[in-house]
Amino acid sequence: MISYDEIMEFMAMGGYGAYVWSSFAISFALMIWGIISPVRNLKKIKKDLLKKYQRQELLGKT
Repeated sequence: MISYDEIMEFMAMGGYGAYVWSSFAISFALMIWGIISPVRNLKKIKKDLLKKYQRQELLGKT
């Protein structure tokens, strides 16, 4: 069984743990942002196009 000391030693990464884990966290956050941002932009574009289409329908332009 893995002891607490072995886990802490692994997390410390020989003194470089702060750099390693922060780089993992930043990379993970950027990957999530890279997925969420385009989805949000697409929703906004669809909403804007729907409003434009509805405005044109009200004015009688198709």
